[in-house]
Amino acid sequence: MKLVPLSDAFVMIDNLAKEFRVDVESIRLEDAAWRILAENVNVDHDIPRSDKAAVDGVATRWDLISSASPHNPITLRINSNNLARPISMGESLPEGFDTVLRWEHVRARDGEIIVSRQFERWMNVDRRGSYFREGDFAMRKGRILGPQDIALLSELGYTHVPVYRKIRATIISIGRELLREDKRAISNDYAYVIAGLLRSYGLEINGVGVVPDEPGEVEEAIMKSSRSSDLILTLGRASAGENDVIPQVIPKIENSVKIFHGISMYPGKPTGMVKIGEGRVWVILPGSILAAISATVVLVRRLIRRMLDVCGPEPSVSVMLDDEIAPKLGVSKIAYLRIIMEDGNLIGEPLPIGVDNLFTATYAQAYVLVEPGKYLKRGSKVLAKLLTGLSWPPHVWSSQYF
Repeated sequence: MKLVPLSDAFVMIDNLAKEFRVDVESIRLEDAAWRILAENVNVDHDIPRSDKAAVDGVATRWDLISSASPHNPITLRINSNNLARPISMGESLPEGFDTVLRWEHVRARDGEIIVSRQFERWMNVDRRGSYFREGDFAMRKGRILGPQDIALLSELGYTHVPVYRKIRATIISIGRELLREDKRAISNDYAYVIAGLLRSYGLEINGVGVVPDEPGEVEEAIMKSSRSSDLILTLGRASAGENDVIPQVIPKIENSVKIFHGISMYPGKPTGMVKIGEGRVWVILPGSILAAISATVVLVRRLIRRMLDVCGPEPSVSVMLDDEIAPKLGVSKIAYLRIIMEDGNLIGEPLPIGVDNLFTATYAQAYVLVEPGKYLKRGSKVLAKLLTGLSWPPHVWSSQYF
């Protein structure tokens, strides 16, 4: 198995993603939160459309109260023409009015208010166009829609939203030991870990199945799954051992092109990707749980982000390492971290990596990808990528993503 440098694998994945076009569907606005926007959104009118009250209170004209002070209280009659009128938050100001006073900041009695302090003009007023101006660019396609975005789309008059169809995936675990019905049977728990990660990336899971390690049955399961899924992920039997059937199956898949099989990443060396026909990808995941997670969070997540044109950085958090991370000779190394809080600081605790470490898989929340030969000292500040999610919340990105 020839190992491809991780940087080359990234380029191959990016090129592979360019060949796919995920369909767009129109869904109800109330169902659009956390879906991925499929077209740019421009503002077709000022928001707010008019000067609006930002609080409940009484609207007035600033020139009538500009000289108010404790020694010079000003009395205004409520509901008098062009003097003072009650107003609710979000209500448009009457013509000629430019200031809103909170009820608690004035004294009200017998249909009058008494103002005894100074206020700035436009106090408690959201000015017309102060949020967006007509023609402004509001959101770019590839944005993961947060709840706040739904409110803006509603303000813009959307009742339905164009979003990318959910990518469909099937997970196939390979191994007779998973099919036993006696006490020697092994649980297919690793597949559920991968399914959970994929769901956090917004995918729809068509199925989680098991097939024996027979080349013909593996081939048949892959081809059958390719008729209904965009991604087919096989789990296990991916290396070059006596029981590893994946190398035998790769050349047998009809109308396929091998992108790579084997990458210089630990854990996760036997990872591969194969293009099937026009619009399907077979992802070869190693059987070790940490290797399978590594391949999913580093490579599969990248493929999904590129296929859906997701904007914004991958979710991450800055932590201080409480132990060193030694390099791995000649390959990129993934160090899994448990994140803990100490004295108000986020600490990244490196977890052990073994052949099949379910403890680490259970407690890991993030990872650091360490370049070949690079050493990270205890106390180092690192940006650790979270295992779940496709992107940071949209409201903390740089303006280049809006």
